[in-house]
Amino acid sequence: MENRIEALEEQMGEVKTTLQSLIEQMQTQSRVIGEMSKQLGKQKTAPENDTSVEVSSYNASRLAGKKVKLPIFEEHPG
Repeated sequence: MENRIEALEEQMGEVKTTLQSLIEQMQTQSRVIGEMSKQLGKQKTAPENDTSVEVSSYNASRLAGKKVKLPIFEEHPG
């Protein structure tokens, strides 16, 4: 029984380490995304050039995540 407890404690330590690593990665990604958003905002005010495609792709991607409420369709017996 003691061996099982030690094994579980070791696994929990690994889980904690993995979670901490994931937290750090998410924080880094959040900072990068924030910086990219700032850069895209600056590019919108600049004259249009090759980056306009990237900006429109960004906007399309951003809009794709919006939820749309669809009407409920009733089935008619036929």
